[in-house]
Amino acid sequence: MNNNDLGGNMNNQIGFVGYGNLGKAMIQRLSEKDISLLLWNRSKDVFQDVSLPIAQTLSSLGKECTTIFLNVYDSKAVREILIELLPHCKSGHIIIDTTTNHFEEVLNFYSMCKERKVEYVEAPVLGSVIPASKGALTTLVSGQEETYEKIRPLLSVLSRHIYFLSKPGLASKMKLINNLCLGSFMTTLAEALHLGESVGIDKSKVLEILSNGGGDSLVLRAKKPSLEQEDFTAQFSNSCMKKDLNLVTELSQKLNHTLFTADAAKNLYTALCNNNMEEEDFSSIYRYIKKMNPIE
Repeated sequence: MNNNDLGGNMNNQIGFVGYGNLGKAMIQRLSEKDISLLLWNRSKDVFQDVSLPIAQTLSSLGKECTTIFLNVYDSKAVREILIELLPHCKSGHIIIDTTTNHFEEVLNFYSMCKERKVEYVEAPVLGSVIPASKGALTTLVSGQEETYEKIRPLLSVLSRHIYFLSKPGLASKMKLINNLCLGSFMTTLAEALHLGESVGIDKSKVLEILSNGGGDSLVLRAKKPSLEQEDFTAQFSNSCMKKDLNLVTELSQKLNHTLFTADAAKNLYTALCNNNMEEEDFSSIYRYIKKMNPIE
């Protein structure tokens, strides 16, 4: 597939803003499918070994690309980028924002883009580096259905599943709800694994039994190698998990909805970040629990 196969406004270079762990994997996947890309990242140091074209400024990216992905850390970063980028976009340009945004702040991004007659699509993704590199993400989309249809072929390159939740804000809320499961499951799995070791069962055997019992889940299947090898190179960082669980708590408070497991997971991931583990993968909660409960 190349840009000309994508139709609509996507017959030029596709812009991509953000070169973190997930953004890098998404860029790799798009590039492997012969989609022409123009990249931008606030820090240019990350591009030392990158062969793809790099935009020196957001203004040049906005002028050259009619469709632009955003994949950055949070809504503060999105707002800063849009303020700089939008004056250089034209009517009909499309912003595809895959950032995990604040559920209220994202509504302001629709308004900012509408003022410039730019089409904004809220498209957070479920899955991290490995699914992104295989085109196996799950993408949640809110926004105008007409715009969604224009970019659906492009999203399909990255996604195994796409869910259209038209009302603005719903995709961001659903992403946070998913990450409530992600953080809570990982916390429980880490506790169960170390408890199994503490009673004298080999780690690999505990993981095998959990995989064929109550622990069987997408989370365990994805993180089993990390837990076995204790390699916690970040695919989804503790810092990101803490941020998202804080947003889950804020969402529940807005709804006067009491959450229980969310608070436990949030407190644990806050502790990880306070112990200089913020840039490790969120599965490193296992290492933290081991540290707090040494086997005698």
